[in-house]
Amino acid sequence: MFEDFTPVAVERFGSLVTYWPADKLPNGVSPDCRNVRFTPASVLTREGLTRVFSTGRAARVHGLAGYVQLSGEQIPLVFDELGGLFLESPAASGILLPVGATLVAPAAGSYMNAASAYNRAYLAFGDNRFGASTPASFDGANLDPIGLAPPSGASQAGDSATAGNISPGLRYGMVMFQTRSGYLTAPQPPFSWNASGGHEAIISNLPVGPPQVTSRVVAFSVAGGSSAGPYFYIGSPQTVNGVAETATIVADNVTTSATFNFDDTFLAASTDATANFRNIVLPAETGVWYSPTTRRLLWWGEAGQPSLVRISEPDNPETYYGDTGFALIAEDNGQRVTSCFEYKSQIFVAKERSLYLLTPNNGDPAAWAAQEVSHQVGICGPRAVDVGPEFAAFAHRSGAYVFTGGDPVFISLEIDTLWKRINWAYGHLVWAHIDAEERQLRFGVPLDQSTVPNVILKVDYHEGWEAPVIFSPFTGTTRAYPGRKWSVDDIPALSALRIERRLADNSAAPSYASGALDNELATSQLLFATAVADGSVSAADPSTWTDNGTPIAAVYQTAFLSSSQSSLGASLGIQTLAGISTSLRGAGGLAVEAVPFGRSSHPTLLRTLRLDAAPAGDFKIGGRLQSERIAFRFRAQPEPGAHFELQRLFAFMRTAWQSRI
Repeated sequence: MFEDFTPVAVERFGSLVTYWPADKLPNGVSPDCRNVRFTPASVLTREGLTRVFSTGRAARVHGLAGYVQLSGEQIPLVFDELGGLFLESPAASGILLPVGATLVAPAAGSYMNAASAYNRAYLAFGDNRFGASTPASFDGANLDPIGLAPPSGASQAGDSATAGNISPGLRYGMVMFQTRSGYLTAPQPPFSWNASGGHEAIISNLPVGPPQVTSRVVAFSVAGGSSAGPYFYIGSPQTVNGVAETATIVADNVTTSATFNFDDTFLAASTDATANFRNIVLPAETGVWYSPTTRRLLWWGEAGQPSLVRISEPDNPETYYGDTGFALIAEDNGQRVTSCFEYKSQIFVAKERSLYLLTPNNGDPAAWAAQEVSHQVGICGPRAVDVGPEFAAFAHRSGAYVFTGGDPVFISLEIDTLWKRINWAYGHLVWAHIDAEERQLRFGVPLDQSTVPNVILKVDYHEGWEAPVIFSPFTGTTRAYPGRKWSVDDIPALSALRIERRLADNSAAPSYASGALDNELATSQLLFATAVADGSVSAADPSTWTDNGTPIAAVYQTAFLSSSQSSLGASLGIQTLAGISTSLRGAGGLAVEAVPFGRSSHPTLLRTLRLDAAPAGDFKIGGRLQSERIAFRFRAQPEPGAHFELQRLFAFMRTAWQSRI
């Protein structure tokens, strides 16, 4: 059938490349690939999407987080653009229920960013540039504000009629709220009295707090102290040397008076609460990150404080000191903090066009040193960075980067023209996600005129991070190289999350297409928060070839091929195509097109195939066509379940006439 024609083999199917003209690309990369994924030996239609759960509201999903319970179980938290927070319940049921016990009302239109620590989710609400609502914590049942204002009013103190062990002299005291998270507020203004000695103390007019308050903690100075303290409280009652030392905690939110007994020796050896005067209520922030090395939470995006990062006390995620509990990063350089992350036990803070290493010391965060890592590359938003086991990755207006602690490594040169089409007016909504299990890195971006991320730029790194096209200065030619592989997925999503969500059995997720989950999908799912106003969260599902019933428009085009070409890659004449032989499998219809050089928008349809999962052999397709060079495009037909895997291609060509050299 193809006698007297030269077979031109395409045995490697590589990355999308838009930076170089299509006619200059070497065999082995693609000027047009969409909705595909790669193996070392083939290119195939990407996995489909299956709706896992929905809020039931006509609203985009503006936040998706995995809340880790005390049992270690990870539960999805879903936040929509109307300000509603939802929790999957029962676990792995696919049913979302509104979180009912809420003391925080996030502003509609906000985005939720989250950090999980201490069996709670810590939530920031804002527009991904600045905070818009009170930061919150979620314990599985209650959505409470981070911190709480100090008690109002003025408590009163005096000697009780009951004999006791309180020493005589001027004494001071203060009252703090304790919340169900264990947080102690700043105190109300101190009270005082002159103890006559030999009595217990009675404290009246104790403040009553909001619903999250579980106790009132009363702290006292020793006799002869000052209003500045120090102040101590006794956590539990004890009897020491015959003295009944009472706890100075009122373990309810109702009682308005209480009596206490202690001696000054025991009191001064108890818990010092003087530092609570420094506590502030955390302002509205847009981003949050937990640092396991320092055991602190980092928050940023405070209005009017573009260079400020609030930092909690160690193992005390709701305590923030107003005088020292923050770091100022390159203050007054005209850039705002956009993100924080930890990699290899080091904390990095990004601004819009710069990156810094924040080094803790033995002092408070205000004394930590910030060292510039890059003065040109920053991170475009709080979601535009992710940290995996091997590297961190982030997005900036100049491109996509991987980071291992040194200089950021630029990885998006080959799609630079595509990257420049991102609508950077909405760059603060760009997100990054490393899927270490599948060795894929994704960036959700608003392309062209979109105001929300409407496509995913995905790079497969199974074969490493080398560029897919390498230029040889010795031969003056370019060649394809087995490295990173980019493609575009038509998935409008505002974030992605891989969650450890164990499905008890296959019947727990009847909506999955196959009805029988593989072991990986049954324990871990890659979720996408919809950028469409339908309230849905979908999972990547390798058992289906549709996006919730919509056909997947998978396309792969080869480079332009010729049976003879110069050392610079240019064709030496007009080519005659006799046809192709190709190894394909799949299902449904597949259009196979020949694309003449210079006429990419006017391909010639060679044949529409009906694919099979186990074909008897290669497809041989005839097609007389003449052009300087010819590419081949494989396009899944718009029918549910249509998909393909392209493993090999031979184009049979010969030179019709030679060009002059």
